[in-house]
Amino acid sequence: MEEEIDSRLNKLDSEFIAQGLPEYLRPSQAFRSIYGNLPDGPARESLFDYVVSWFFAKYHERIHWDGIVGRVPVLIRGDVYLLSIPAIPANLSGARLTLLDWIEDLPNEIAEAFTPEEFEPLARRIARLTPAFTSLYNLEIDSAAFDEEEKGLLRRARFDLGNAAYALRISGDTQTAIFQAHAAAEKLLKLSLKRSGSNITLKSLQHNLPKIFNTLVAVDSRYGWLKSSVDALQESAPSMQIRYGVVPRTTEDAIAAFNASLNVCGTLAQIWLMEFARGSKASSFEPGKFYTDAAGAGFYCKEVLQGSGGRFSAVLARFGMDPLTGRNMVVVIQLDSELSAFYLEVRDERLKHEFRNRFEWHLRNCRTPVSAEHLGIQIASGPEGSGVTRLIRTKIV
Repeated sequence: MEEEIDSRLNKLDSEFIAQGLPEYLRPSQAFRSIYGNLPDGPARESLFDYVVSWFFAKYHERIHWDGIVGRVPVLIRGDVYLLSIPAIPANLSGARLTLLDWIEDLPNEIAEAFTPEEFEPLARRIARLTPAFTSLYNLEIDSAAFDEEEKGLLRRARFDLGNAAYALRISGDTQTAIFQAHAAAEKLLKLSLKRSGSNITLKSLQHNLPKIFNTLVAVDSRYGWLKSSVDALQESAPSMQIRYGVVPRTTEDAIAAFNASLNVCGTLAQIWLMEFARGSKASSFEPGKFYTDAAGAGFYCKEVLQGSGGRFSAVLARFGMDPLTGRNMVVVIQLDSELSAFYLEVRDERLKHEFRNRFEWHLRNCRTPVSAEHLGIQIASGPEGSGVTRLIRTKIV
């Protein structure tokens, strides 16, 4: 049996070498090629350990993964640094320097003099972008529903984002960074179009991002609210001249393009993960039910409202710990019902009981009760994603 597995691993590794697949990705890719997506458990661990041992014997430390799912370019005092996003998020509560420790090569003198005014917007931005990279990583692990072309598009998009970040940090080449960011979004929009059931030949769309996006929205209107991100990317690279000629772009332009691309890619990844988990594209909000998102946060649906034009929106209470302060919070937000695609209903009875207990605990222990008129938290959407414009730690009254 081991001889047969060794033979298959040898053949697969030769294919990986021809593909230029990085060594650290080879054990997991080989395991999926041989065994598929086995559920976690002793049997899976035993089989995977053998595959890892085989690759370690050949490549030694080169197969070890650093545990980083992505790197975000950040501008600090005029210089670009890369902030690492670990597969297991760091606890930022109550420790300003914890976040700074993930910024590669940040000089000690800057870290020691970092002000709260610099820290807060950076921390909030990273908190918003982290689920995108985590979702992309989780999607590649849980990609059994993808065919080989789709898996290739996903992997190349992740590499494009990584190359964009390094281009800014290593050479300061804003044009290459923008081109790579544009390419990442293009690949995942094409993947989305393919998964939507469209029969259009993807190559016929070339690199025309608006055409790809408009074709996708015509098939599935759920994706229409990504327009601001797509428009921002297209404005930063209106033609492939950015690849072949001199097109002046600032570092701020390149970082904005990177963020917009990550928003597109991460958003699509989150939607697909939720579809896999629920086994359907259909989603909805229902009063009295609990939900979770790609980051594992808890939500309780208070009510569903019908607005003008027959559109529906849901009033959700997000409960948990504020990752920036470590304090209890219950934040009420109102979302368009179409955004239910990002949320997964908690159906398991044990988990429902757990969520209800957590929700009731946060209601009892939240520190700042306020009146009902303060419950409307506004959601602002833009090229870099969506977020609250006003964060109130509150009890529901």
